Amino acid sequence: MATLSEPPGLVAADGEWVAWVGEREVGFVPLRGGAKPVRQGPVEGELVDRIQVAGDQVVWSAPVGGVWRLDLPAGMIEQIAGSDGLQLVSWPWAIDEPLDLRGNPTRLVNLATGRTVPIKPARGVEGLRCGPTWCSGVRDGNALVQRTDGSRVRVRRGLSGQVGAAPYRDRFFVGSEVYDAEADELVPIEPPDGEWSGTPGVISWKARDGGVRVLNLAAVPPAR
Repeated sequence: MATLSEPPGLVAADGEWVAWVGEREVGFVPLRGGAKPVRQGPVEGELVDRIQVAGDQVVWSAPVGGVWRLDLPAGMIEQIAGSDGLQLVSWPWAIDEPLDLRGNPTRLVNLATGRTVPIKPARGVEGLRCGPTWCSGVRDGNALVQRTDGSRVRVRRGLSGQVGAAPYRDRFFVGSEVYDAEADELVPIEPPDGEWSGTPGVISWKARDGGVRVLNLAAVPPAR
C-alpha cells in the first residue's frame, strides 16, 4: 500500500483506509492501493498511543491531551470539541483516564453526541481502565471486572495480566484465552507455542501448519 521512510508509531485500518501516526505526522492511504500516501502535521507522534479509523475520519489521542481527528481524504487536523483532558477509548467514546495507574477515571464521553456516562468504582477498587460498559481494576491485590456503574463486580484469576487494559467490545485477551465479561466466560484459543500478537480487537498466532490464525473480535457477535 505504501512505503515509509521510518516505521510508523501506530497503525489502524478499516475496510477502506490504513492510517498511521509517527514522525510528527498523521498519514493515510487507501487499501485498494495505487495511490500515494497523504501526510499531514504537525502531530506529537511520540506521545500518541491510540488511533482508530472511524468511517470517514482518523481519530487519535495522547494521554490527557484531548482527542484529535482528520477527515478523510483531505481534511484538516483539529481537536474534537469537548475532548479536553480525555483519551480515546473506541470511537465515539473517550475517557478521563488518569496518568496514575492506581487512579480511577470518572467519566466516559460520547464525542459524537456529548452524552456523559459517570464511572463509579466499586468499593476499594483502584486502577480502573474502562470501555463503554465494562472496566478492569484491582482490589486487595486481586484483579476484577465491573460495570461502569459499579455493578456486577467479580474477581477473575486469569485477568491479572490484563489489569490496566480496557476491554474491546466487552472482551479481554488473557494469555491464550479470551474473557467475555458480559457472558462471564473464558474461551480458549490455544496458540500451539503459547505466543501470540495482539492489537485492539485482533489477536493472531502462528499455526502448526505454518499459516497464521487471526481472531477478529469485531466479527464475533455480542454475548447473549
